[in-house]
Amino acid sequence: LIIGSLSGAWMVSGVVPTLIYYGIQIIHPSFFLVSTCLICCIVSVMTGSSWTTIATIGIALMGIGEAQGFEPGWIAGAIISGAYFGDKVSPLSAVRVHWNKKQFPDSRRGIATTQTQNKTRQNYYASSALYTLCISSLLYIFAYVETVSDAASIERP
Repeated sequence: LIIGSLSGAWMVSGVVPTLIYYGIQIIHPSFFLVSTCLICCIVSVMTGSSWTTIATIGIALMGIGEAQGFEPGWIAGAIISGAYFGDKVSPLSAVRVHWNKKQFPDSRRGIATTQTQNKTRQNYYASSALYTLCISSLLYIFAYVETVSDAASIERP
């Protein structure tokens, strides 16, 4: 409920249109998809929620990408992959807390009791999230190569 009201308030107050306006001027089409993924990663790590990232900054990035001539599927893929990466590695994420309770049932409040368990958990999260982020970033670079003719033909303000 809070995410929906925040998104609505941002739209009505002009925050999202302002982000779109300045985003079109700042983000160049040549690295838009990769920067979209990285922006969503950073926001999602800071908030600890992928859905909040998608519903707030994702809306503005979708508008920027469509204005630059990218297909909505590629933009949504960059937003979602960045948001889920941040959700997976963020210490604020509820997914990590739930996984810790399931994986280490004898730990208190989702925190591993031994140094070995803690190290194993950190290695698992870092490696799996980093692999997927690298693969998706490579896809976005190749997607740019396909859409460079369309996006370069659009004049920047």
